[in-house]
Amino acid sequence: DLQLADVIVDGVQDALYSVKDIVVDIDSAMANVRKVALPIDVDSIDKLDDIKRRAIDISKEVGMASADVINSISDTIQNGGYAMEEAIEIAKQTMMLANVGEMTQESATKGVVTMLSGFKLDPLKEVSVVVDGVTKSTNELTNAMDKINYVGNNFSISTEGILNAFQGGATVLQEYGVGMTETVALITGANKTLQDPSVVGNGLKSIAINLQGIKTDAYTGELALNKTAMSLEKIAGIDVFKDKQKGQVKSMIDIMDELYKKWDSFTDEERAGLAEAIAGKQQSRVFQSLMGNYQDVLAVRKEINEQGLHFGSAEAENAQYLDSIAGKLNTLKETWVSIITTIVDSGAVK
Repeated sequence: DLQLADVIVDGVQDALYSVKDIVVDIDSAMANVRKVALPIDVDSIDKLDDIKRRAIDISKEVGMASADVINSISDTIQNGGYAMEEAIEIAKQTMMLANVGEMTQESATKGVVTMLSGFKLDPLKEVSVVVDGVTKSTNELTNAMDKINYVGNNFSISTEGILNAFQGGATVLQEYGVGMTETVALITGANKTLQDPSVVGNGLKSIAINLQGIKTDAYTGELALNKTAMSLEKIAGIDVFKDKQKGQVKSMIDIMDELYKKWDSFTDEERAGLAEAIAGKQQSRVFQSLMGNYQDVLAVRKEINEQGLHFGSAEAENAQYLDSIAGKLNTLKETWVSIITTIVDSGAVK
C-alpha cells in the first residue's frame, strides 16, 4: 500500500526532524524539575540523568512526549507535594490517562493531583479488586485511573469531564462519607442531561453540604434539622439521622438511594420542592438531572464495585495505541531522543 508507506515515511522524517526541538524542550523541562524537587533528589548530574532517562522510557510506554512526562513530574511535585519516586509513578499513570483520554499534559496532571488529594488516596498503596469473582492486585493510583477511564469510555461523560467535575468541587463529597466510586457515579448521572461537568461538580458540592441535615442553634448550641432535612422528612418521609442520639446522619449516597426509590411516586410540585430544598434554586437543575438519570449512578457502582469491569482498562486501551502506526512512530521518535540525549550528556557533542 503506497499511501500507507508514504504515511510511515513522512512520520519517520517528521520524528527525526523534530528531535532537536524535543531535546531543547527536555532541557527546559528538566530545569523546572530542578526548581521544585527536593534538593536530595536532584543534587547530582547522575540523579538528573536518571530522571531524564526514566522519563524517556516512560514516554515510550505511554505514547506521550518525554518533555510532557518530565513536566508532569514537576507539576505533580509542585502541586501535590510528592517526593520524586511517587511523582514519577504518578506522572507515568497520568500521561497514560492523558493519551487514552485525549487530554493535555497540564489538564491531566492538574486533574489527577486534585483527585488524589481530594479523596486522600495513597498512590502506591496496594489494593484488591474483584473481577468476575477473581481477586486481583493493583494500587490506589492505577485503580482510580482505571475507574475514570472506564466510565469515560462507557457513559455519557469523558474522562476529562470527570476530572473537571472533581476540580469543580465534587471531591468535597469525600468529607460527607461519599467515596470516589460513588462520586464518579453521581457525576455521571447528573452530567447526562446537563453535559457540563464543572457545573455538576459545584452542584454536587452544594447538595452534599445541604444533605448533612443538621445545624447548630446559635443560642443554645443544640443540634436541629436544617431546611433540607425537614423537607426530606415532611415530603419524602426520609429521616436523615443514622443515630439521632449521637447526632450521626446518613451518608449522602444512602439518602439519595432512599430518595430515588420513592422519586416516581412524588408529584411534580413535590419534586420541585425537594429539588430546591436539597440543592437550592441555583443548583436545582443539577439535582433534577441526577434524579432523572439515577439509573446511571447505580450502573456505574455495580460495574465497578461488584463486577470490577474497570480493572486494567487504561493500560489495555493504551496498549492498543502503542500497537498503532502513531504509537510506533512515537516509540521510534523517543528512541532517537534517548540516543541523542545520551550522546549530549556524555559530552561527545561540543
